[in-house]
Amino acid sequence: MNNKILETVKSFDELSVNPEVFISPSKNFRSRIEFGYKNDSYTMMDGESQIFFSKSNVPIKMISNNMECILHDINCSKTLKNKLFGINYRSNNVTTICTLIYHRPLDEKWLLEIKDIEDKYKNIFFVGRSKGKIYGSSNEYWSNVMLNNEYFWIKQDDESFFQPNFYLMPRMINFICKNLSINYQSSNLLELYCGCGTFTLPLSKYFNFVFATENNRKAISHLHSSIKKNNFKNINIARLSDLETIEAFSGKTFRRLNNFDLKSYKFDTILVDPPRSGLSPESIDFIKKFEQIIYISCNSETFFRDLKLLNKKINKSAIFDQFVNTRHIELIGILND
Repeated sequence: MNNKILETVKSFDELSVNPEVFISPSKNFRSRIEFGYKNDSYTMMDGESQIFFSKSNVPIKMISNNMECILHDINCSKTLKNKLFGINYRSNNVTTICTLIYHRPLDEKWLLEIKDIEDKYKNIFFVGRSKGKIYGSSNEYWSNVMLNNEYFWIKQDDESFFQPNFYLMPRMINFICKNLSINYQSSNLLELYCGCGTFTLPLSKYFNFVFATENNRKAISHLHSSIKKNNFKNINIARLSDLETIEAFSGKTFRRLNNFDLKSYKFDTILVDPPRSGLSPESIDFIKKFEQIIYISCNSETFFRDLKLLNKKINKSAIFDQFVNTRHIELIGILND
């Protein structure tokens, strides 16, 4: 084990918990990656130093196998290079979106040249972004994830928040599903910070009913589309922040609930996947009332802080080394009364 995992295991030891550890491949694991562009090269920051390169073995193979050729095609075009400062990739090993980010408006000449490049690549689509506007191909795409020999579809775009390690993401979902401790098939799940539905969709197979909330308008729109495509009938979603969700459970009316009656459901389990800052004091007080808590975190410091504040038994826990060769790590804790 590397040092960051050993340090995290030690933090669990202080809580008398023995976590499972899931290791990622060291290469070709990232489903999304962001580069700068300068001097005809991809760029990234290494501390305070800027590094220049043409190819990386960090992204999944569909990105790694094409990024050098794509860079060459861009460098051969004065139009595509002009005031380009960022190149981002997102891929699910079937479809890849390459987003080019500019400090200038894009025009018909740019569209014609990017179309010529796009025609050279199979299942790679090019999007231009400039001052809030989107040019070129659609920036939306579908990913399918298999759980227990069954596929489900998730709609995303080039800016969606999505678990970045395509190798470990299904293992995270499976870890949660196999360690649910209550009679979940007759229980209801509340999910905060649901994003585009990475956990919402598969977990709906394991609960009687799921109510999921998210503050991002586009993520909620994508999740609506995913629910419809998967033909799931037991999910209701609303565009609410964590604090608005708490207010809704306290009786405050929101038009965004579309007349959904929260009082007609009893929620035994709550799943939270908060930002790096962790849970607010109001969220802690609300969440600790649930019989079962599924806590997903990308920040070990706030994760262990919040576990102590929630003051529940840690039934199962896991460490996922999603971010190989960095100090970052992903954690899951399943808590019960």
